[in-house]
Amino acid sequence: MHLAWQANGQRAELCPLIGTGPTNCQDVPLAGEQDFVIDELALTYIGFALRVYAPEASGMRTVELHPQCQDLRPWFFSDPPLRCPAQEALTSYAASQHFERGLMIWVEETDEFYVFYHEPDDQGFQVVQRTVGLELKPGASEDNRIGEEPPPGLYEPVSGFGLIWRGEVEWPYPDNVRERLGWATVPESGYDTAYQCSTPAYPRLWNCFLLGPDGEVYHLRPDSTAGVRILWQEW
Repeated sequence: MHLAWQANGQRAELCPLIGTGPTNCQDVPLAGEQDFVIDELALTYIGFALRVYAPEASGMRTVELHPQCQDLRPWFFSDPPLRCPAQEALTSYAASQHFERGLMIWVEETDEFYVFYHEPDDQGFQVVQRTVGLELKPGASEDNRIGEEPPPGLYEPVSGFGLIWRGEVEWPYPDNVRERLGWATVPESGYDTAYQCSTPAYPRLWNCFLLGPDGEVYHLRPDSTAGVRILWQEW
């Protein structure tokens, strides 16, 4: 990548831009040009800034940068985002089960459980709940059942999905999974999944992608830097 600039003042700095602002600034002439190699670190840049200092004032001009992935690492799916993946795709055996109003996925390699809700929450967000492993409440067991007969053509989930559905696990979410998901519409089944995240441009604003049981790709991201919710949409 080639940068050229010209400014009036006493001195100037050229700085890569990341989500939080300028970083790794270096002194440069007031007029000049420079070539940059887009390496692994530069994939996190969102632009460059030229800071100019004068006796009475200082100023800054910026230019946007959109580094694109050119065979550094492949995405596991077609039509991916422009940014490079942060790592090779994690591939794993997985289990899934569709429900009346959502979907559950378990990824064996990371022991992560995902609960996708089709209907928005009370704040209007389409959320996915995620937990690593299952911490069981007293009396919890995969053999437990709710004691109700599912309607014809529907199923009560079992194994780890059943534990979450019945509210038998300790996790940082309300125990209303069963109410929100409804009954399962198919039995639990296995498939091969993949998981991959893009190189972040802003701290704590990640974008990750999970392969679903029917070949669909789910885009996961936090609702803010605070990460109160994880939002999802089909890519």
